[in-house]
Amino acid sequence: MNDRCPACGLRFNREPGYFLGAMYISYGMALALIFVFGAILWWLTTWSLTKVAIWAIVLRARGLVCARDTCCQRTVEKVD
Repeated sequence: MNDRCPACGLRFNREPGYFLGAMYISYGMALALIFVFGAILWWLTTWSLTKVAIWAIVLRARGLVCARDTCCQRTVEKVD
């Protein structure tokens, strides 16, 4: 893939950290959703708070794992 557009010079590759803000927003939204889901589970069931927290995290852990992977991902530069 070309680094820049041959016609207008637009750079195709994003700078490091370009998606960092989106990751933080996604992480915050995932935590808020886990809290809401946990509150609904706690209200609808007679489970203990610990059991509700575990199930809320397990059922919504994908967003947290994606955020962690994005944050901790190491990029390997190609050496020509």
